[in-house]
Amino acid sequence: MTKCIIMAIIAATLTASFTTADALTALRASAGLTSLTAEQIAKYDMDGDGKVTTADVLLILRKAAMIVDSGELTVDSEELTAEADLKIRENYLAFNGGTWRGTAMTAEDLEIMYYFGTFGGREAVVIFPKQYAMTADMQYIEIAGYTIALGSGSLQLVVHDNGKFVPIREAYEQGLLTAEDIRIIAGE
Repeated sequence: MTKCIIMAIIAATLTASFTTADALTALRASAGLTSLTAEQIAKYDMDGDGKVTTADVLLILRKAAMIVDSGELTVDSEELTAEADLKIRENYLAFNGGTWRGTAMTAEDLEIMYYFGTFGGREAVVIFPKQYAMTADMQYIEIAGYTIALGSGSLQLVVHDNGKFVPIREAYEQGLLTAEDIRIIAGE
C-alpha cells in the first residue's frame, strides 16, 4: 500500500481558512454533483494531485474543526484496479439479485463512488447508480467513537467480504473491521 506524507502540504495551507460549507462544496464536487472554479480547485486540492477528492474533503473538515496533527499525517493513495472495481460491482448485483434497491441494473449502471481502503482483504466502498441523483443532506455514522461523514443520506457505506456486502456498522459489530479500521475510514 502506497502512503504519501502530506505534512508539508498541510503546513503550506495552514493560513487558508476553511468552514464546513467548504467541505460540503468539495464533497459535492468530488461526487460530480457540482463544478468548481479554478480558484476553488486550487483552494480545495489539499494533497496537490490536481483534483478534488474525498481525501481532500477529509483534510478540509479537519482544518474547519481546527484539528492539526503534531506529527505526520498520511493519506492512503491506494486505488482499486479496474478489474477489482468491476468484480465488486458484479458481486454487488449478484448479492442483491441483479438489482439496486429493487431496480434491475447491470454492473455498468453502478459505480463505486467512494473507496475507503481494503482492510483484512475486505473493501470498504459506497456503490451508487450512475443515473441516480443523491440527496443533498449529510449523513453521519458514529462507530467505535469515530464519526464517518457521507455526502448524502441516500448513500450506504458497505464492506465487501467474499461476495457479500455488510453495512459498515454491522461489519464492525461482526468483527470484520477493527476500531483502527474505523478510525482510518473516518479520516482521523
